[in-house]
Amino acid sequence: MAGETNLCLLSLRSAAGWNLQRATCVVAGELDWSPAVHAQAEDRAYRIGQKQSVMSYFLVAEDGSDPDVLDALGLKVAQLNGLMGEQGETAESQEESRRAEERHMARIVERLKGRVG
Repeated sequence: MAGETNLCLLSLRSAAGWNLQRATCVVAGELDWSPAVHAQAEDRAYRIGQKQSVMSYFLVAEDGSDPDVLDALGLKVAQLNGLMGEQGETAESQEESRRAEERHMARIVERLKGRVG
């Protein structure tokens, strides 16, 4: 292949330190509990010297833990934006985050009850 290929298969964490300047599409087949890991995976494909747009996709399975991880990621991003955003978090958005966390945890507990009982 003369050092060139059209496919590079890596896990989100194993690709740390890679510089994929030629990538035009990133497809992650796994989710991590940290939104920063996802952002870093996207950033690895779009580096200084990259001349093309990069599309990033994260595959989410309906079964298993993916829906719960996706919910948790959304909560984490919302909380981070509330803490670090330009306008800061209002009392109303804090309360909405708290209710969303409670709903998220209640869904997880119900799913676990169904598996144990």
